[in-house]
Amino acid sequence: MRLFARFLKALPVVALCLLASGCVAAGAAAVVGGGAATYGYYRGTYRAILDAPLYQADQAIRSVARRGNLKEMKRECNGYRANYKFVDMSGVKVEVTYRAITSESTRIYIRVGTVGDRQSSQILLDAIDRELHAGSLR
Repeated sequence: MRLFARFLKALPVVALCLLASGCVAAGAAAVVGGGAATYGYYRGTYRAILDAPLYQADQAIRSVARRGNLKEMKRECNGYRANYKFVDMSGVKVEVTYRAITSESTRIYIRVGTVGDRQSSQILLDAIDRELHAGSLR
């Protein structure tokens, strides 16, 4: 019985190690278009600073979510900070939080899944950045 209890305690640690090794193997890539001033991935959340006002970032996030067939589950906005929770077609949760830094820049946090998926988060950030620089929102 003790061996089984130890196994159950060690199982989540092994699973997290396997997931983390997959995230590290993905590597870091620059944001397409150069619109994000700084970016990074830390503890399952992809962070970046967008060179766009809060309103334009909001429009880009909603447009990308609509095109990506993400179903909006929750939205909280208060004028300088917002939080969206989406679910994709396979049931994976996507959380996007952003806040105004200055009148012309916005910090964005993207988390895909419960533990975080670096590659999917970066794809979403790249799509938001392309949407901002496509000229349709300015």
